[in-house]
Amino acid sequence: MQEKFLDIPSHGGITKPVQSLLQIFLFFEFLKTVTTLKCEVCSDIGTNCTGNLKTCEAEQETCVVILIHSTLGSRTMQTVAKGCESIVVCNSPKTHLNMGNGKILQGSLVCCADKACRTAIPSLPSVQTDANGRQCPACFSDTGTCEKELTNCTGNEHYCFHLFMRSYGDGVLWDSIMEGCTTKATCNHINHGHMSLLQRRNTVIITSRSCPQGG
Repeated sequence: MQEKFLDIPSHGGITKPVQSLLQIFLFFEFLKTVTTLKCEVCSDIGTNCTGNLKTCEAEQETCVVILIHSTLGSRTMQTVAKGCESIVVCNSPKTHLNMGNGKILQGSLVCCADKACRTAIPSLPSVQTDANGRQCPACFSDTGTCEKELTNCTGNEHYCFHLFMRSYGDGVLWDSIMEGCTTKATCNHINHGHMSLLQRRNTVIITSRSCPQGG
């Protein structure tokens, strides 16, 4: 007779109740080996990075690659990060924030698995330079205070936004303020508190808001 999966012989002094318990235990151990997700974890400047595999938490069902494009500092920079995430972030739109005076922050992510994560590069939203008639108060600061100036929104930036964030790293706590123009997709995510690209392990969004048509 063909043995079924996880069948345990009842000989050798093992009683039926003990046999049933062993079957249940082995079944759940088998499920753990099947469902355990491991993702490469790393971050670096550029569009790719390499790191060690990490076992994801139970609520993290996918691996992600996140690409951030920033002109907030003295030079244009792209940074990449890989790791574990909840599958809900897979529907996140591309992030686009324009803080005036050439200060732009863009982000995008892709969900992936296994070898596909090694070479996956998220695509960033295109930057449009034609003014669309909207204006928003705009500024960027990582010192906790921000001097606003009206900036002309461009392309499909029809919404104003405000973000106040608190970050921690290397024993230092600092506040960042971002205000300016954004797109409808990014605005919706701000209003629903789904800014997963900005709200990472060491950064928390304290306040956020956006409004249509520069209001």
